[in-house]
Amino acid sequence: MSRGRWGVEAGGGWELCQTDAGGLLAWVQGTARYAVLVESLVGGKLSEAFCTCPVGYQCKHAVAAI
Repeated sequence: MSRGRWGVEAGGGWELCQTDAGGLLAWVQGTARYAVLVESLVGGKLSEAFCTCPVGYQCKHAVAAI
């Protein structure tokens, strides 16, 4: 979580929209621009989050998007 916060504090840019199913779709700017899909949060924690970065699943870009 701290690395995701760092991206936001460092001025990382993003665009957000909500999917028809209630998920969050975002473009997050890190060292490159990544697409992030957050499908659910459970108790304030990521349950399902996918990203186009090399990590691909529940990464710092997903944390930055929420």
